[in-house]
Amino acid sequence: MKFGSKGPTGPQRHPVSKIPTSKNWVIVLCILQALLVVPYCSNALPWAYGQGHFPIRPALYLLFVGSLNFLWVIGKSPDWTKTSLLVVLLLVLRAVDAAVLQRFTYPDGHSTAVFGLFAAVFMAVILFTSAGVMHRTSYLPALVTSASTIVICVVSLIAEWLGFFDFTIVDGRFSGFAGDPNRACVVMNLMLGIFLVLNKRFWPNMGMIALTAIGVFPTLSRGGLMILTLIAISYIVLNFHRHPGKILLAAAAAVPAILIGVGLLAAKGAANGKKDSNVEERIGAIFGGEVSGLQSNDRMKDLTDGLEAVSSAPVTGLGTGAGTNLYQPHNQIISLWIDLGLIGPAIYCTILALLCWKTISSQLRSIYLTIPLVLYFPLSQALVENHAYFYAFAIALVVSSRSFLSVRLAQPAQQIWQSRSLSNRV
Repeated sequence: MKFGSKGPTGPQRHPVSKIPTSKNWVIVLCILQALLVVPYCSNALPWAYGQGHFPIRPALYLLFVGSLNFLWVIGKSPDWTKTSLLVVLLLVLRAVDAAVLQRFTYPDGHSTAVFGLFAAVFMAVILFTSAGVMHRTSYLPALVTSASTIVICVVSLIAEWLGFFDFTIVDGRFSGFAGDPNRACVVMNLMLGIFLVLNKRFWPNMGMIALTAIGVFPTLSRGGLMILTLIAISYIVLNFHRHPGKILLAAAAAVPAILIGVGLLAAKGAANGKKDSNVEERIGAIFGGEVSGLQSNDRMKDLTDGLEAVSSAPVTGLGTGAGTNLYQPHNQIISLWIDLGLIGPAIYCTILALLCWKTISSQLRSIYLTIPLVLYFPLSQALVENHAYFYAFAIALVVSSRSFLSVRLAQPAQQIWQSRSLSNRV
């Protein structure tokens, strides 16, 4: 393989068109994508391994299934965008900083943490490469994967709500396999965005919004419900002119469903006695319209502590891992600043700005993904450690971009990277 972008007379540009593929090829990719993404994004595989229900170490599983995904798509000349390269660059910088400079020592073992950082790079490369093929073949693998992830997350949340399992690390709030209620919301909202962007059928989309809501409500995540609401409202507004009657019917069904859900949550929490100090405040803030309850004194203190950490080393940072272990600012920009110094938030903000520009330029084609990808940054410091976040970025970028760098296997007098312009949109 070689790298290059210029031909004898300058950059080589070709129209992006569909790649001839058989139905069997797409089915195999559906299976491979689901086997790679669903177990990790839902956290079902790490949980099962930790409980002794799965015999293969998650790292070995990732290496094997990820390699199968890569080998399956690499021959189809996958497309990358320049923004995709920036995402991977950010992940590489974090991994190299932890492995080489070792400015921050992880309390649970440095080698394990470094391996996890490089595993994130590996996963991101696979996901961006796969997305670069799907946009020219079929989005069915991403639809199957996103829907399956939501279903598994919701089923595990319902099982926990019914008392069959105890996954959560926060008393009074349910999480499913994710363990962390906030992480569960991040994954479900991102996967919902993928499904809405790629699927054009109204009722399946409304059903997936409803299913995601069933999963988000028990987590009592204020930010998660806010972002889910924004995604749903955006979908309704952008599709009202085509389906006014259907949307009014769905809205009429949603009101009693929400009321029933609130009642069940309150009754379940009281019956189990599973309440942390602010569960009642969360229910009031989320469902009762108490705006003051949306604020969290603990989070404000965490953010203040994070800003003080930034001021102690604003240029170089404290080392990868400090922003999620030593400090927890609940803000991805501040966390990256603590980890890498100025270069971290500079790259990350550039990525978000480019995504917003691409979304606007493509007539909001990726809006349902742009909402969670952008709005989650002030709510979480661990987005760049979440595989669902990479997957959502991969889909959003290929959907909204008009020019690509195409990866090709080396051939005589041919280079691996060729610049593509999107003249015939698929």
